[in-house]
Amino acid sequence: MIDFNLAEGSPTKNNDIELIMQQIDMLFDTYPGEVFGDETYGTKYDHYLYKLNASPTSLQSLVTRDLNSLELFGFKPKVEVLLFQGTERDIILINIELKRDFETYNKSYKIS
Repeated sequence: MIDFNLAEGSPTKNNDIELIMQQIDMLFDTYPGEVFGDETYGTKYDHYLYKLNASPTSLQSLVTRDLNSLELFGFKPKVEVLLFQGTERDIILINIELKRDFETYNKSYKIS
């Protein structure tokens, strides 16, 4: 089996948060059908840019469900979704907070 590495350098990740962040990056950068053997893996969040009835709450639930399908090593995700109407393109901003005991990490994704 071949492992994928999105960051430069060694593909070896030694701590929980590096593994989780890499899983999230891979999830956000993969469309369903791109992973051989798992046709459902991946996301289509950019699809919601064109759905006029999409709400931040429904997208937040979807992202939270997708994150909970990953191995989070005891971290609990909190997701905030903001939809912005642009002049040329709309923008989705997804803020993810991961908490475990006294550790907190944040990551933001912009989808346009």
